[in-house]
Amino acid sequence: MTNSLKPCPFCGSEAKLFSYTIGRDEIYHVECKRCNNQTREYAYKWTAIKHWNRRLKEEE
Repeated sequence: MTNSLKPCPFCGSEAKLFSYTIGRDEIYHVECKRCNNQTREYAYKWTAIKHWNRRLKEEE
């Protein structure tokens, strides 16, 4: 599993992985730096990356 993020499927810009803590849980999501399109929140970093990298323009 790679930690590299593909460009945004909507605008082609760079994406960033965000993490934050809610209570005792670490939460992750990926967001485009330009158009702010983002994934849902996930409990695992690799899951957020996987879902970002698999998305297509027709989704969401």
